[in-house]
Amino acid sequence: MEEFVACFAEVVDPRQDNARHDLHELLLIALCTMLTGGKDCSDMALFGELKAPFLRQFLRLRHGIPSHDTFRAHPGISESGIMRSACFWISVA
Repeated sequence: MEEFVACFAEVVDPRQDNARHDLHELLLIALCTMLTGGKDCSDMALFGELKAPFLRQFLRLRHGIPSHDTFRAHPGISESGIMRSACFWISVA
């Protein structure tokens, strides 16, 4: 997870300090969703719900699985943003 966080360090979190969900957890769920054919924020929330037992093996998810509104509220979570960062992450892994 440390390598993932390092590669996505350039993604700015515009949310307030009281954001409930960890940015890197959002990004990882978003990336996994897109790699498995998901297309939008609703798919990200659904992926999180369906894969919650798996995700909890390595993510804290202190406030549960983020909703589609949570994914939508972050401008860095778009297909282009995630894929650009993912390509960088894969190239250095």
